[in-house]
Amino acid sequence: MPRSGRTHNEPGLSPLVLVVHGWSDRNKGDAAIVECLARLVRGSFPEAEFKLVSDFGAHDRRLTDEYFETRAHFPGGILGSLFPIVPIEPSRRQGVAASGRLSEVLQTLFYVFRAAWVLSPVPAPACLWTRPERETLRAFRRAAVVISKGGGFIFAEPTLRSSFRLRRNLFPLSLASRFGVPFVLYGQSIGPFATRRQAALARRVLDGARLILVRESLSARTLAELGVAAPVRVVPDLAFGLGSAPPTKAEAVLRRHRVPLGAPLLGVTVREWGEATPRYVSAMADAVASLAREAGVHAIVWPQCTGPGPLEDDRRTGRALRRVLEERGQEGVKVTVVEEELPAAVLKACYGRMDAFVATRFHSAIFALSGGVPTLVVGYWGPKAEGIMGSLGLEEWVLPMTGVTPEGLTSALLGLWEHRREVGRLIGERLPAVVDEAKRLDPAVLPTSPARINEGEQ
Repeated sequence: MPRSGRTHNEPGLSPLVLVVHGWSDRNKGDAAIVECLARLVRGSFPEAEFKLVSDFGAHDRRLTDEYFETRAHFPGGILGSLFPIVPIEPSRRQGVAASGRLSEVLQTLFYVFRAAWVLSPVPAPACLWTRPERETLRAFRRAAVVISKGGGFIFAEPTLRSSFRLRRNLFPLSLASRFGVPFVLYGQSIGPFATRRQAALARRVLDGARLILVRESLSARTLAELGVAAPVRVVPDLAFGLGSAPPTKAEAVLRRHRVPLGAPLLGVTVREWGEATPRYVSAMADAVASLAREAGVHAIVWPQCTGPGPLEDDRRTGRALRRVLEERGQEGVKVTVVEEELPAAVLKACYGRMDAFVATRFHSAIFALSGGVPTLVVGYWGPKAEGIMGSLGLEEWVLPMTGVTPEGLTSALLGLWEHRREVGRLIGERLPAVVDEAKRLDPAVLPTSPARINEGEQ
């Protein structure tokens, strides 16, 4: 691939570590991943400059609004995407967003066209990029390494929209290859892919990785089946390494929401799931009510994700769960829905106060397990729930969203409560090693030693 425009060895420039696929601090799992990755890399490479490339465009208000915690970990700045999420949501100062399906299609086609051009050998004219976008382009050119932060976004469903999304998610890695910059995937889940074309695209891009670190063996198997030649290793999800806030902060949150601290506590996270949401909420209500009657638990629905956007705001589903329980008039069923925006470390401390947890958002399961809390997981997409719980010997405590029924979820939750001490002992035996590994940077992530990069060697 052409290496034109590489500038990271120019005198006076610090080596640049560029982290891509920044999402949103309102998703506490993503906030935890980005924080942990930043701490690991900066600890091994303190003289480097750090920048984060968002999934949102340079002129999207979400580039400003969604990184209220992450900005502290990236003093070099947060840059807009060159192949951003559509539609763009401009601020009031920037004007009113173009709306409608036709506008979205035209925007998407423009970004596809522009991405294809910049990846080709033919130089793309500067007029295709705004000034902030040219700053992102310069960052790719001078990066010493591009790191795709962990998550579960390299997959595709059998729709044209999903194929476009896959191309968008793979674009930063393709751009790194275009400029001859080594790239690493750190803590990813890979697949599934609905079509051969999607799988072929993923294979072609991922083949160029310096290293692919996946968070479960199922993703490693998918990469092997795709025929990806890049080296692959399995590592813990980075969020296992997130530090917890002091217990006093968790107690303050519980007191603020009038949670009876002497009662047995059940933590709950929920999410929307399209047309299946009412059925899923009904099943969750049955399970929570059954455990409340059986063991007198006080259920707390926690806000693991509060955005971006209403479809990713779990508080809506939390309110729906409370409403179903109230409409059924379940005696003795007590539920608190927490709606305030809490930092990831504070949520983790709160989850550690629970006696058991039923988690739909998987990073809420990681937070709870890290605190030694017996956890039942409702897995909703991809291999992460089955794979990570299986690696801990906890595969018994995973239910697929597609198969959730009131009877099945209730039986599983009552079973977890009955065996919570045994499950807690198993977590206590296996989690410390996982947490320790999550706090260590894989030595192959950096392309070479910081000293050699500073000397100008490639």
